[in-house]
Amino acid sequence: MPPVLVLHVAGGSEEREVLELGRQLCDALGYAHDQGIIHRDIKPANLMRTRDGRLKVLDFGIALMRKAKEDLEDAFGASTTELDARLGEEPRAAGTPVYMAPEQILGLDQDARVDVWAAGVTLFELLTGQRPYPSPLNVTEGFELAWPEGCRVSDATRRAMEGCLTFSLEARTASMQVLGEHLADALGGLSRPEVVWKGSEKKTNLVPFDDAFVGRQQDLAALDASVFGEGEGHRLVSLV
Repeated sequence: MPPVLVLHVAGGSEEREVLELGRQLCDALGYAHDQGIIHRDIKPANLMRTRDGRLKVLDFGIALMRKAKEDLEDAFGASTTELDARLGEEPRAAGTPVYMAPEQILGLDQDARVDVWAAGVTLFELLTGQRPYPSPLNVTEGFELAWPEGCRVSDATRRAMEGCLTFSLEARTASMQVLGEHLADALGGLSRPEVVWKGSEKKTNLVPFDDAFVGRQQDLAALDASVFGEGEGHRLVSLV
């Protein structure tokens, strides 16, 4: 099985690397959202990168399947809220608290913008090595992003993070597609680095992922076939 890397926060990474990973995350989640799937648990531990640089999104265990419910609503005339209740999937405070959007913490109605928020927290953390707000998050008040002193991040990247991490749903970046455009703009504005990093010399948050599947050889074989099979493999992978 080809070596695999999992995202792990251990200090800020180089801006270009994070933006490139962010664009892949936007592509993967944008595709999921187009299928009516809201992940609701985006965080570094649920993102995996193959050695050739392809990002994989893991663990859809608490995802909301909006399109399936809308199809049922059209077929049976029930409201989405009624179907949520019948299917036992009411909007609730499920997820990893430090990555959850305010409306997710409060158990309010949730859409793709909860993933935009979590993507913003994740990318900010990968950029700086710390979370963007004090813990615990006060969900009734706004906050200013806690950029570390001396953090050298472009203005375009800062604006992209601020767009993700706003309490107001109307003001928050509307979709992963829009976030991807913002990250592409930020990436396009960066100058090429003069130093080419090699091997372990590069400062990164990516570490070998080699010990979480001990005793699960059958699962590893299935994961190998899914991720590294013919063609480009699958961007969306759920492990249970």
